[in-house]
Amino acid sequence: MARLYRDTFGIPHLRADSIHDLAHAQGLVTVADRAWQLEWLRRRATGTTAEITGGPGLSWDRFSRQMRTVETAQRAFAACSQETQQFVTSYVDGVNEAFVELDPTTVPELSRTGVAPGEWEPWTPLATFLAQHLLFANLGGLLWKRLANDVLGDDVRFLSHQDPTASGSNAWAVGGQRTASGLPLIGGDPHRIIEQPGVYQQVRLACEDPGDSFDVLGYTFVGVPGVQHFAHASEVAWAITNACADYQDVVADDGSDVVERHTEMIQVLGADPVDVDVVETARGLVFEEGLAVRTSSWELGELGFDAILGLLRARTADDVDRALDSWVEPVNNAVIADR
Repeated sequence: MARLYRDTFGIPHLRADSIHDLAHAQGLVTVADRAWQLEWLRRRATGTTAEITGGPGLSWDRFSRQMRTVETAQRAFAACSQETQQFVTSYVDGVNEAFVELDPTTVPELSRTGVAPGEWEPWTPLATFLAQHLLFANLGGLLWKRLANDVLGDDVRFLSHQDPTASGSNAWAVGGQRTASGLPLIGGDPHRIIEQPGVYQQVRLACEDPGDSFDVLGYTFVGVPGVQHFAHASEVAWAITNACADYQDVVADDGSDVVERHTEMIQVLGADPVDVDVVETARGLVFEEGLAVRTSSWELGELGFDAILGLLRARTADDVDRALDSWVEPVNNAVIADR
């Protein structure tokens, strides 16, 4: 059984008697607050945006499929612990239940486009999370540097390390001996792209199971259960920033040494379907003619979702640190403080 309370800012506060009821309730409230965004994220992950946008969505759909977003998510879900799988599945059940009961005329985007939300699979939260981060690492910067080298030749050495896709973050931590309260303070600013609605949703999740109790307030990714990047849980708080890490390798690929190849069809609104070749070679996933990429998530078949329950249950900085040991992608810096 779960209960919902909204504060004066409209932020949902959820309480439940079990962790699975809590995840289910989080799925319900996410549809209530972000129905269109959930459908859009699902389509980005599955490479089906062109079905509702036409030609402008084609380039992304091709890229998402060539990057094997769905297959990576399926592998990553299978790699999760049974407990994590059950938690994520409870969330998905809540999403699907809410979509069945949703009146689409109450959601302007759904009403105007005539789009009916698609069913979520247990692996869909992992796919939407991955799709949001395909371009979060250094892929764009690597492509820019290749272009700059081709155009400038040896003169490329005069460029600084910054490029048009350079990312950054700010974070700070202050020890209790330097604060008026005597308690530590932390802050993290991930420099996320400005978009509406944003990738995060504020939420409070409280589990009242005597054997598994916690109370966490923070930011979750829309479409993902739990609280991942920014939160406080009574005695402990944590925040992340972009580590600007190099965890994608782009290499020239002549198409030889094919490991697996198949063709997928992309439906395009107002136009004929388009076939896309999905190719993996010994050098990685071919995402552009002559170029392949290797990513941590594809190589490992994991995203690190087993960290989510550990974060919810954390009581100390060490607990958060241990939970993040299983995190895979994106690569973050973490600042953590406890009492």
